[in-house]
Amino acid sequence: MGVIAALGSLATIARTAGDVERAGRLLGALEAEERRAPTPWEMDLYALKARISADAGPEFERARRAGSVLSLDEAIALALGEEPHE
Repeated sequence: MGVIAALGSLATIARTAGDVERAGRLLGALEAEERRAPTPWEMDLYALKARISADAGPEFERARRAGSVLSLDEAIALALGEEPHE
C-alpha cells in the first residue's frame, strides 16, 4: 500500500514539474499495482488520478498505457529516475 501511495505522489510531482511522460507512466503503474493489491482508500486515489490526468492530453494517455504494463520493480526504477527494462 505504501508503494502505491509513493507512486501517486511521484506522479503528482512529475505532472507538476511538467514531465507528462513520467507522470503518465507512473500513474499507469499505480493503476496496475492497485488492481493487483486494492487499497482501502480508493476514493483518495480517485481524486489523485483525476488531478494528475486533468488536461494532460494524448501524450499522457500513451504514457499511462505504457506504465500500466510495468512490473512493480520497473515502476520503482522509473520513480527513481532509472529507465525500466521493458
